[in-house]
Order: sequence, then C-alpha cells, then structure tokens
Amino acid sequence: MTSSRSKLRVGLIGCGGIFRISHLPSYESLTHLIAIEAIADPFEPNRLQAAQALRLGPDVCFTDPREMLRAVPLDVVVIATPHHLHREQLLQVAEAGVACIGEKPLVLEPGDLVEIEAAFRAAGRDCSVVHNYLYTSGMQAALAGLKGESPYFAQTRAVFSKAFPAPANDWRFEREAGGGALNDTCYHEIYLTEALMGSPVTEVQGRIRSARFGRSADDLVEIHFTHANGQGSNVLVGWCLPSPGAEHFITVYGNDHSWRVAGRGRALTRFDRIEGSWQDVVSTKETEVQPREVMHGHFGFFAAAFEAALAGRPFPVGLTAARRQVDILSAVRRASAERTRVML
Repeated sequence: MTSSRSKLRVGLIGCGGIFRISHLPSYESLTHLIAIEAIADPFEPNRLQAAQALRLGPDVCFTDPREMLRAVPLDVVVIATPHHLHREQLLQVAEAGVACIGEKPLVLEPGDLVEIEAAFRAAGRDCSVVHNYLYTSGMQAALAGLKGESPYFAQTRAVFSKAFPAPANDWRFEREAGGGALNDTCYHEIYLTEALMGSPVTEVQGRIRSARFGRSADDLVEIHFTHANGQGSNVLVGWCLPSPGAEHFITVYGNDHSWRVAGRGRALTRFDRIEGSWQDVVSTKETEVQPREVMHGHFGFFAAAFEAALAGRPFPVGLTAARRQVDILSAVRRASAERTRVML
C-alpha cells in the first residue's frame, strides 16, 4: 500500500486492556506517522475512555466495526479484541479494502488463515500480526549478535502464577474464546525461540493441559521442537507455577557463546566460553527507565509497520509469519491430543 498522504489514517477495533496499556502510548509517540480517525468497540466504557484519550468526537466512535469501515476512509485498521473475534473482523477489514494489523494469534485455525490470506489477496491489501517482542532492545541485540553463529540448542521458560481462582469473566481461561497459555503466552515464546535459533521448526512434540485452574483452556505447556537444521529447543510456559516472580528467559547455546534473553528482551547477557563469565549486553537497569511500550516492543513494532505502509512496502511481519505461528500452535495441540510427533 502506497499512501500519498503524509500520515496514515488509522482505525481501531477493540479499545480494551492491550490498547490502553501498550498500543495507546505507542500511537501517542507516532503522531508523525499516523492519525487515529475512528474507533469501534461494543463496550461503552472502552469507547468513552479511548475517545477521551484520542480526542475523538462521538461521530467517529462506533459499536460495530462494519459501521466504522463504511463511514470513515482509512488506510490501516488495528484489531485488538479477544482471539475468537479476529477471523470475522479481519474479513470485514479485507472486504472494506483496508490494510490490517491484528493482535496475535491472528486466527485460531489454519483453515481460517487460508480464508484470510485469500481475502486480503483479493483486496490487494497487506495484513500483519503483532510480534512486538521481536522489537525489544534485548532481542534486537541478540539477533544481531547471533548472525554468523549456529546455535545448537535453546531453552525457553515463561512461568508465573496467576491469581487463583481465575475470574469467571476472564475470556483468556476459555478455550472457545481462543484463550489459554499456548495462545496467549507461549505464542510469543515460540516466535522468539524460532527467530533466535535462526532455523524454522519442522517437528513438534508437546503436551498442553489445565493443571490447576480447571477451566476449558490450558494453563501449562511443555514443548520440544526440532528445527530444519537438525537442532532442538525446549519451551515451558505455565500460568500455574508458583515462583518468586515471573520467570521469562530464553537461553541459546552456540559453539563459542551462549546468549540469555531475559524478560523477552528487557535484558541480554552473553557467556563467552574462553572468558568463562556472563557479561551484560543490555541491562535491566538501563531499560527500566524506558516507557512500557518500548520495553515490550510495541513502539518498535508499530513504528516499523507504519513506516513500511507509508513507503508502500510490505509489513515487516506479514501473513507468512502469521501462518507459521498458527500452524505451529495447531501442531502442538495435535501432538498433545494424540501423544505423537507432528511434522510441519
């Protein structure tokens, strides 16, 4: 998509928690690239808060995304709604002939993504999925440092203890809404691990289950991946594992160095085999003073996506990445259900 305007006209579908916490501060820092023209959310408190924050009048605040898409000329729409709503909303955006950025997972099943790809291809518009943690300072430094190296193993852990019992109205604990530790948390660990290994996943073994909460969605995920280069990686994600604090780290082992990305990129350390010690590359103390959207990568992700759209380039994280993630998530679920290895 090439825009002759100096700014992209952006519409928002979904103005709940992720919008307020991470998306909005990023938009406020990117006003040289975008202008938020309209919002859509069926929940009135969300609409009112978003309208006030964005200084939008009631004439561009909608309950139904379809009304927004019919009434307001837009270049890009950002979808930030519960996972099970994405498919229908993506199809609405494609039908309106507008480019789209969707929160992860873009859709829940591989067949849905085939439909989405066809819809955006027919519309001649681009579509992206939010892989924000690729744009943290620690991840960017790790990816740069690993160029030329050939890691042979990665160990990934994202464990913490959510409040028990889980709130009855929290859709993230319901499988039908696309919730669960695999879709909502492990999604990030998968694309980060694959990126750091520098080789796509080709084989999946794993188990997902509800170990503590007893809800329809999973709260514990254990995966072993085999990569195209023959190397392996392990991923453990739990919402139900008591610990002093959230443990988020990925350790990647190579011949001469090991790299540990902590907090999904808030800090990075490197172990040198000859020196025999860990050295800070990106320290937590340095990043603690940064805004949350920078620490979590949303600012970097949205900046890259909006800059690409203005320049007429494809989104840097596109439908190929979205398809890969949906295929891997589906393979993990199948491997768990059938107690077997699944090839991609």
